[in-house]
Amino acid sequence: MLHDLSPAEQKELLQILAWESGLAYRTMVFGRAPVERAAIRCPVLCVTGGKDRLLRFSTAAGLASFYDAEHLVFPGQGHALVAGSLVGTVGRAVLEWVERAALAADAETSFRPSPVV
Repeated sequence: MLHDLSPAEQKELLQILAWESGLAYRTMVFGRAPVERAAIRCPVLCVTGGKDRLLRFSTAAGLASFYDAEHLVFPGQGHALVAGSLVGTVGRAVLEWVERAALAADAETSFRPSPVV
């Protein structure tokens, strides 16, 4: 999972990682989580490392498709996209997406016609 990071960064991230449920992981990976697409009413962003060894690209692409989400792929990166060394690339791209989504939401609510009384 941390194969693409320096030993120092691996050590840093290992200190903050927690155990995950194997059942929860399998449910996610095999697409068995009971989520109704219509229940999701906000913009969704999927972020994937192109060299992720934990989550197959087809699974990530399937999630993005299911949610009609934008899908950012970082080809040279693995699963640990929260690493400090990636803030300049991954963090910046996610922040730009959030800003675009916020502007789109503002524009959508700003131009709604007033209800007729």
